[in-house]
Amino acid sequence: MALNTTISRILPLVLLLLLSACSASSQLVKRAQTLEAEKNYRDAVNVYNEALIRKPNNRDARAGLQRSGQIVLDDMLSEFWRHYNLEEYEQAIKKYEEARAFERQVSLHQIRLEWAPHYDQYFKTAQENQLKGWFQEAAKAIDNQDYRKAESLLRRIERQSPNYQGLDQMRQAIEIDPLYQKALTAYSMGSTGEAVSFFSQVAAINPDYRDTREILAKLKANSSLSIAILPIEDQSGTPNVASELSTEIVNQLLALRNPLIRLIDREYMNKILEEQKLGLSGLIDESSAARAGRLMGGNAVLIGTVTQVKIENRAPQKEARTAFTRERVYYRDSWTGSQMSQFQYREQTYYEVTQERKVTLTFKYRLIDVESGTILDSDVITRSAINTVRFAESRTSPDQLFPRSGNVSQSDLSRWRQRFFADKSMKSSAQLLDLVEEDVSREVARKVNTNGFLQLR
Repeated sequence: MALNTTISRILPLVLLLLLSACSASSQLVKRAQTLEAEKNYRDAVNVYNEALIRKPNNRDARAGLQRSGQIVLDDMLSEFWRHYNLEEYEQAIKKYEEARAFERQVSLHQIRLEWAPHYDQYFKTAQENQLKGWFQEAAKAIDNQDYRKAESLLRRIERQSPNYQGLDQMRQAIEIDPLYQKALTAYSMGSTGEAVSFFSQVAAINPDYRDTREILAKLKANSSLSIAILPIEDQSGTPNVASELSTEIVNQLLALRNPLIRLIDREYMNKILEEQKLGLSGLIDESSAARAGRLMGGNAVLIGTVTQVKIENRAPQKEARTAFTRERVYYRDSWTGSQMSQFQYREQTYYEVTQERKVTLTFKYRLIDVESGTILDSDVITRSAINTVRFAESRTSPDQLFPRSGNVSQSDLSRWRQRFFADKSMKSSAQLLDLVEEDVSREVARKVNTNGFLQLR
């Protein structure tokens, strides 16, 4: 009995809702028909769609959506065709995709719109032409050294066609073309060593990139530098500095990986010097150095002198600073009688200490053509290495010191106290000299690689 009563109450409400939905759907159809009569087909489609959402089996709404939807779709495909004929492929692709999305939306109501198959073929052709255009534009951007634009275009291609032919080669071009351009610049300026170095880096990635193989072969055939590094003279009086610097120069020249630079073996060189009774004193001028180089089979000889090694140990610099210690002081509150406490701060002096050690080396060298005795390259190179150590000292334990009176966060306090525990050890003079020798040798190798080929014939 109760169930029947409940049903009898609910049923009228359900019927009322259905009638309301039907009524709303009918009103929407009338509105859509008015829009359709006014040839406002896009808005008509939207209203027909809303009517079908309210009442899916509304025949008038389905028929109206079929009519207006087909007109809208035809217009969209006409726009696609117009852009396609104008070879505006990017816009054509966009219009095609919009038309497809519209066709799928209408199909949700089980309504099929007419779609000519040839549009799909034109769309495929538009895609191919667009990808081809982007690819050609990317290649042009690389030629203009606009690598950012080329990368952007390749990303577009990859989004539409991840396996597009030539995509990997084009990405490789973006990677190595900057090296290739540097190689061309060095080559045009006559910097043979630098040109070979850059072309070799390009060839390691792709030996057939542009004309890399041809230029590199030409450079190797027409230019080479076979260097004898004669014993370095030391005028500084620093033990082992000449032999250490000589070894480091060899290491830095080898690190260039320039196939046009060949170093004559040191043991073979010493043997020739001994056999020919040539001492260091006879090898300092250009003519005798050139003679020694010819005997060793080289076309260039490097001679050099360490003119100065200066070691400076700066006296520790101390600067007085103020910190604070604190202690808790207890007192009784005069109003409440309760025991209270507060921090009392006292100034303490501590010292910021700076220590510095500096090593300076000056090296004079000449690179000589053994045939003519002319100087291919020369320079005086001065380099320094500095080691600076900073720390703080205090007679009071750092754990009892504070940077200021009042509150300070634990993290700020920890950072501030680190200065009292900083490493006080300094690099030795020998360690700093090693760094300077490496720096000087690197500069010698760079200049030989850059300038050593300019006058060599």
